[in-house]
Amino acid sequence: MSTLLFCTSFCKTQHDWTDRYRRWLDYYNESPLLFSQCLIVDDASPCLPEWNDLSMLDKTTNEDYIAAQKNILRTFPTHLGRPSTWNYPGWFRSYGFAAKYAKKFNFKKVIHIESDAYLLSQRLFDYINQLDKGWSSLWSNRYNFPETAIQIICEDQINSYFNFSTKPYNSTYINNPIEVITPFTNINKRFIGDRYSEFRADIPSDADFCCQFPIDWELRSPCQKH
Repeated sequence: MSTLLFCTSFCKTQHDWTDRYRRWLDYYNESPLLFSQCLIVDDASPCLPEWNDLSMLDKTTNEDYIAAQKNILRTFPTHLGRPSTWNYPGWFRSYGFAAKYAKKFNFKKVIHIESDAYLLSQRLFDYINQLDKGWSSLWSNRYNFPETAIQIICEDQINSYFNFSTKPYNSTYINNPIEVITPFTNINKRFIGDRYSEFRADIPSDADFCCQFPIDWELRSPCQKH
């Protein structure tokens, strides 16, 4: 199955790229997660990483070349940012670009994992690898809503993802929490995880995932207990 893994990005310095995105990229490339290509969609960062294993995508890039690469970065000429908690035009543009990219290159599955979100258990890797239907998310018990930092969009829902992400931003999404309006077909509450850094100093030993993972927390090898 052709599977796209993607995250969104914005960095002010090369250190930001290294501390957050290089760690994320290495982690998932070394993990049990099954995917064909990784896409980082960037909101016009003032600097971009110069990594030998990361290919830049622009309007002049040969599509056959891009299709053969493992790791891709796409940036935009203008920064939209996130003016407030419920106003997220930069993130939404990047999130929507991945839908267009998946349609264009005929991916059969899209896995969205933000750059501060980590899958920690083998059982969660297995679950995501085996999913072949629906638009799934995990669950944040602390906030009592779906965890949109981790999404799995299977072939039967890619058109829904495309349609959802191409609606006009200002008339549809601004000031609406994305967690409660994303049209998930399945919200899985069996896995243990949350945005732990917002309310405790560590990750529970039985956690299957962690979101809002700080760059100064130790990140162990995939599936290794914390």
